[in-house]
Amino acid sequence: MKYESAISPTHINIAMKYNMTTKQTLIFGWWCSISQVNDEYFNVEYQEWFQQFLKENHLFKKPTA
Repeated sequence: MKYESAISPTHINIAMKYNMTTKQTLIFGWWCSISQVNDEYFNVEYQEWFQQFLKENHLFKKPTA
């Protein structure tokens, strides 16, 4: 498993929109990295900011069967 946080301009724009603190923004980046690298969504997949991130990056959760 690869866990790292990469903060992109998209992360910053969304963090500002949702009034996140610096710590929250870093955690947000970490969660997004986990989700993309490992296809793990845990409990953030229904958070509005996470859905906004997926939408702005043209990423979509793979359907589970």
